[in-house]
Amino acid sequence: MYELDKYTVSLLHFDDEIKDETGKVWTAKNSAAVSTAESKFGKSSLYLNSTQYLSSPNNGDFSFNSGDFTVECWVKRNDYSNINQALFEVVSDNGNAGNPVGYGAYLTLGASLNGVFGFYNNNSTSGAAVVGTTVIPVGEWTHIAGVRHNNTLYLFKNGVLENTADCTGCSVNPNSATLANIGSYANNAWGNAYSGYIDEFRISNIARWTENFDPNDPSSPQTDDGKYLLTITLAEEVEREYPVTKDELEAFIKWYDSSANGTGSAYYTFDKFLNRKDYIVFDKILTFEVTDFSK
Repeated sequence: MYELDKYTVSLLHFDDEIKDETGKVWTAKNSAAVSTAESKFGKSSLYLNSTQYLSSPNNGDFSFNSGDFTVECWVKRNDYSNINQALFEVVSDNGNAGNPVGYGAYLTLGASLNGVFGFYNNNSTSGAAVVGTTVIPVGEWTHIAGVRHNNTLYLFKNGVLENTADCTGCSVNPNSATLANIGSYANNAWGNAYSGYIDEFRISNIARWTENFDPNDPSSPQTDDGKYLLTITLAEEVEREYPVTKDELEAFIKWYDSSANGTGSAYYTFDKFLNRKDYIVFDKILTFEVTDFSK
């Protein structure tokens, strides 16, 4: 099972009812509930019957705009009777008789019984989408992940990259009316709700992967997470360790160099998960070293 880290903005194991490990509240619609009949990990999973879904008022954590993010989950679909089944959608309005309004992003089981990850763009259904190449099977646990990295969309099935697509100009730019749904489009306006089980649902504010990975292994290599370990030795030989990306490491070194020549700020801030921040004062740093796990 995945664990909460500083990049996670939503994580539901469905082992402790409908609980988001980040503290967000998801409301069960039409009596949606967890079931002990099936699970990929743990003791239970979310069961939806094509009319049920979860809904949550949006907040800044889902305001991806044009930035990187990842939506993923394990699914065990019931049948093919309802095609284009929505697994997740975040939209900047509540939908209008099946016509999305504003901007949004979605992950679905598509009309060709495959995976689809895409965007609504500028008040239309055009946007951009990456479409899977193989069928999502009935009655079999399957991992699906949609990733946006820079201007490219990636779609993975069981950790294998199925396809990519250009998404230049696509954005998730929510307003106060924005909703996020699991298992349905906004307010079930399109009538294409998911039928089956969902487990280990996670949304991240980074691109977790751009190449093949092992979805059964939480430590499987990720694009932006955990490739470098920055160890900082402070006064009195106190050590602090921070898993950092290449960009984060370069930002720290740039700050350190500027502070060393008197032009930088007095301290550096490391963002942790659950709104925690660590402040490192330049004058307290004795040494620092970097361990490279990227190779």
